[in-house]
Amino acid sequence: MKRTIFIFALTWVVGMALGVIGDEVLSAQHFKSTALLRTELQVAPGKEVIVSLVEVTRDGTIAKHYHPGEEFLYIVEGSLILSLEGKPDVTLKQGETYHIPYKKVHSAKTGVQAAKAVVFRVHEKGQPERIAVQ
Repeated sequence: MKRTIFIFALTWVVGMALGVIGDEVLSAQHFKSTALLRTELQVAPGKEVIVSLVEVTRDGTIAKHYHPGEEFLYIVEGSLILSLEGKPDVTLKQGETYHIPYKKVHSAKTGVQAAKAVVFRVHEKGQPERIAVQ
């Protein structure tokens, strides 16, 4: 009996761990971020600007995360549903822009069509671009 409970508990723990890891891997497969520019701001010591091209596959997701700075989006192609903690979801379409406040937790997803966005961030220098949130 003890062995059965132990095996069940071990299976459950391993399954949960693989689910979390699998979700991160799956999310990473749905989007690609290509750095276009990264430079320190001379007028604001300790801050840097990061410009990226972010591409999200159709039916793709970007898991919950935040940035150590402010983020500005411009949708180049397709559309993106942005979920910002504490606010209703917003659908951004080609040609539209959006501002994500400092360290605000957010996620994004696409529908039947992929999306491309130019993302401009003003960050704390030396910090990671994206910090995952469970």
